[in-house]
Amino acid sequence: MADTYYNETTKAIKTFDDIKADFPNTSWPNPINDTVLETFGYKPIMFVPMPTPSEATKHCILDGVEFDVSLGWKQKWIEEDRFSGENKATLDAEYQAQIDATEASNVRRQRNQLLEETDWWAVSDRTMSDEEKTYRQLLRDLPTASGFPHTMTFPTKP
Repeated sequence: MADTYYNETTKAIKTFDDIKADFPNTSWPNPINDTVLETFGYKPIMFVPMPTPSEATKHCILDGVEFDVSLGWKQKWIEEDRFSGENKATLDAEYQAQIDATEASNVRRQRNQLLEETDWWAVSDRTMSDEEKTYRQLLRDLPTASGFPHTMTFPTKP
């Protein structure tokens, strides 16, 4: 059974509870199924997961339903700008800066954890190998790496 239904005649999108409320004197079978609701003019709407926006400054919103030959009626998503108006560019930049700062903080936290895990390599009675020195230096240099904080890659632990 679907979560929502579409009436092609009235263009209404309703839940089963909404449909029951429209027909208060109807005795509904238990369990209810989509075939029964189709006799009242309601077709099931196929759930479609929300797509990922193409940019951080955009978001996807549910925009009704559309017909798909293989699926029938399905949810329709559209992408739109997160902000609008004359200060859109400023709001977009501030939002992106917030995302960048959060991601940089997360990457630094992960980098610090990796450094802490290898601190024992640098104890005074042990000599670090060149690979270990290089690994730790690459971790320390990570914030200056190309693509930081979104697309850089962590070095491989020797």
